[in-house]
Amino acid sequence: MTQTEMEILLRNAMRDKDISRLMDSSPKLRSLIRRMYGEIQRLAEDEDDDGSVFPVKSGAETRLLRTCDIYFFEAQGRKIALRTKAQEIAFYSSFEQLLEQLPDWFLRCHRGYIINLKKLGGVNFAEGTISMSDGSDVPFSRSYRDSVRAALERFKAGERQNSGERGGEESQ
Repeated sequence: MTQTEMEILLRNAMRDKDISRLMDSSPKLRSLIRRMYGEIQRLAEDEDDDGSVFPVKSGAETRLLRTCDIYFFEAQGRKIALRTKAQEIAFYSSFEQLLEQLPDWFLRCHRGYIINLKKLGGVNFAEGTISMSDGSDVPFSRSYRDSVRAALERFKAGERQNSGERGGEESQ
């Protein structure tokens, strides 16, 4: 729902011409509506939050990130970069260790990538790319194509959590 649609719904819900005029003329009320809209969007994103967290140790600092905020992991040499909407954090680990720690809705789609299926935007099998809901593109390799296809089918069928199979390399 766009901000304009929300304002129209609010106007219709109030059905009071004085309040509607006030909303048009009051920057404070318009600002309040924008903040309400942002809060509604945040709550909608939190719908996928199951409460699980992922510990990230970077240097001397250990932070707990909600798994629902993670878009993907990318191998960068000996480090792994964790990508959220707001930040990228690099830390030392292996994908094998990550997959043991992460919930089942994370899928290895490439030798160098693990994605959060709950942040999936779309898949282009011709180009071998996965579009994430934040607009970023992640490649998937031929050896993981069947795992990606199976995960997408489960996703389309409404199963937000897959059955434990998280994408092992398959024979070609």
